[in-house]
Amino acid sequence: MTELELVNKAKDGDKEALIQLVMARQHEYYRLAYVYLKQKEDSLDALQDMIIILYKNIQSLKNDEAFFSWSKTILVNCCRQTLKKRNKMVYLSDIEEQDYNEDRNSFGDG
Repeated sequence: MTELELVNKAKDGDKEALIQLVMARQHEYYRLAYVYLKQKEDSLDALQDMIIILYKNIQSLKNDEAFFSWSKTILVNCCRQTLKKRNKMVYLSDIEEQDYNEDRNSFGDG
């Protein structure tokens, strides 16, 4: 089955057709996500998010021949969201430990 036929089936609600489309280029998608995120787990999460968005919005795809570029754009946006979330996180290992007594003295409780 050709890519255009799979896109048409996916637009009609065929989940398997959508999975086939993604799996046919899974290495390209993964490579793109990994270039952005540099971590396996985050890259796989971005791919998962992309698939969900594709499934929900495939009916809005106007040019069936543009499926691959459209899906890559969605993946890049998912990666950017992941990076934005990652930058907002503060890891406990990054916070400098201070002695409890030092904190109390700095507030004049000491």
